[in-house]
Amino acid sequence: MALSKIQAESMNLADTYAFSGTVSGAGGGKVLQMQTLNETADSGTITASGNQTLMSLAITPSATTSKILILSQAVIEIVGGSNAICSATMFRGSVASGTEISAFVYDGTAGIASGNTHYNTVNHCLVDAPSTTSATTYTYAFARGSGGTTSIRNSFGNRTMTLIEIGA
Repeated sequence: MALSKIQAESMNLADTYAFSGTVSGAGGGKVLQMQTLNETADSGTITASGNQTLMSLAITPSATTSKILILSQAVIEIVGGSNAICSATMFRGSVASGTEISAFVYDGTAGIASGNTHYNTVNHCLVDAPSTTSATTYTYAFARGSGGTTSIRNSFGNRTMTLIEIGA
């Protein structure tokens, strides 16, 4: 069978071409969509010791095999004192009924004298596999220990959350 070579100048690239068959060895790892939240308002002081929602953002995966890359950042302000501990937790779903998928704990008692203030940028970068095509909400929550004061402040940057769907 003779092979014919198609020259680029003989194809109209504006035309639509149908393809039937299978491409092997390629695909996957493509960005399918992105959702972003940028909070600029100061959320004030966290007063309770349980998790309190800081940010929440939803994405609807296009396939059950998709992965979600989660990027989030917040600046926390800790005023030293007894048990000045804070945690940042990422949930799939809500704080009350969701699944914890990542957590960060900062012990402010270790180096902050009582009454002194310390600022810490808390970042989460993780990949989740929700295995669904239903809307999936990710919630970024903070909690504090029983002493000191923990605040979420925007003095040094906004709170941000980005969800990126990666095709499998």
